[in-house]
Amino acid sequence: MSKFNLETKLDFVADYKAGVEGYETLIKKYHTTDSNVKRWIHTYQYFSLEGLNPNTSKRHYCVEITLNAIELYLETDSSYRVVGIEFNINNPSLTANWLRAFQ
Repeated sequence: MSKFNLETKLDFVADYKAGVEGYETLIKKYHTTDSNVKRWIHTYQYFSLEGLNPNTSKRHYCVEITLNAIELYLETDSSYRVVGIEFNINNPSLTANWLRAFQ
């Protein structure tokens, strides 16, 4: 279970977008880390509300998407995050896991 609920994540993103308080102040206000808020902001930008909502079940990807994501990562300088955006995968570590399993 996620430590932060959807409402907290949305509140953070709204505060961040409003620009009322600085980035570091918001991290302290929400008792979170830099990596969490970067992920929330990125996820909201590319996947909107649905991306921030905690998944209650695992999403399964077909073999073709898995292989195409691995191929894109290996053949370009794309990050896991960019590969995820390309294939509508909101968890960048999933691509890393696929790559480890593939190698």
